[in-house]
Amino acid sequence: MRISPAQVAVDCTGPFALADWWRDRLGWRDVYRTEHPAHAIIEAVDGSGWRLCFIRVPDPTPGKNKLHLDVHCEDRDVAARELVAAGATEVRRDGMDDYGWVVMADPEGNLFCVSSPGR
Repeated sequence: MRISPAQVAVDCTGPFALADWWRDRLGWRDVYRTEHPAHAIIEAVDGSGWRLCFIRVPDPTPGKNKLHLDVHCEDRDVAARELVAAGATEVRRDGMDDYGWVVMADPEGNLFCVSSPGR
């Protein structure tokens, strides 16, 4: 049997606010919201099938994420400044050769990376 990814699930304490934050950053749309159990799903508007599901958990996972999102843009420095203005935190800058990225944390501390095209 072949399996296919359906969505990426993000444990959080405030699923609706975090879904709104990511929806606005990515330019996606709401799909579903419910209180029992509390979760919100957003999806890409380009028909790619990408979905993020934000699920309320009683306490955040301690330590470093084992899974994180990588987002791409034309200019990672501009994007990092805009994300900080919207409530994200810049954690560090990293890279290899001519490919670099900015490690960020969303408003609940979930790590993600912002990169722009290398050579």
